[in-house]
Amino acid sequence: MDKSKRDNLITLLRSLDESALVALANKGLVRRAMKDLEKELDQIQVEEKDDHLLVRGPEWCVTMPESGPMKASDDTRASGITRQIIAATIYLRDHYFSDDSAQATDAKAESEADSDSETETETDIKPEPEPAAVSQVQAPLARLLEIEVKDIVKWTGKNIYREVSDLIDSGAVIEYEILEAPAFTIRFSRDDVEVKLLPSETTGKKLLEELISTAPKSFHKRWVTMALLLLKHGQGEKVGLVEDAVEKVVSSPRSREQIVAECKALLTGLVANGVV
Repeated sequence: MDKSKRDNLITLLRSLDESALVALANKGLVRRAMKDLEKELDQIQVEEKDDHLLVRGPEWCVTMPESGPMKASDDTRASGITRQIIAATIYLRDHYFSDDSAQATDAKAESEADSDSETETETDIKPEPEPAAVSQVQAPLARLLEIEVKDIVKWTGKNIYREVSDLIDSGAVIEYEILEAPAFTIRFSRDDVEVKLLPSETTGKKLLEELISTAPKSFHKRWVTMALLLLKHGQGEKVGLVEDAVEKVVSSPRSREQIVAECKALLTGLVANGVV
């Protein structure tokens, strides 16, 4: 695996705290994966390929691509994100790439030391300070705000969208907080739910499929919609569902001749029936 792909995978793995692992699978599966890892730790081997890693344990093998566990696969009969994939993820994060973390820290320290020694000059003129780096929360927040309402409605369904938007528009107090690290997170502490966006370069409506949450699967889209609409509402954007205008078909005005003819027909009927 080349350096850029390797670095992307390392960044993604470091963003996966316990709640992120639970969001990818569930609490029970994460616990089982951690227990398996404790027993099998000495038996796990990693082989690096051009565009993925092969993580081998006793009687299983996980293919871990640059995009991480969400796109990983294994050779077991189970589907989706299995406990083997979770175990491989934890192993890579806590063991295989732990040396990379230490080496990177040492390299950065050495680089800074060399840079400091090279900056000593005989002149007192100092260069203009570079602008501060953009906070890590800005990039994911900006991308999430760019998701269009119509795409959210199509993804979650009108009923769920309307329920969530009506609740927000009602002025009800919804407690939440935004966390920058280790992954961009919208946390609803009172409900013990977190919605997370792991590091990626995805934009637009495709982000909807990359958002994960610790909510039960049946409520996942509801909480993701809640998180997205609260972000938009916080920026002053209206989130109420605007129904498409229903075109009313109005019959064209009748001519004078048509009105006279209809009146004559009406009078003829009244006379025939003895009404007049």
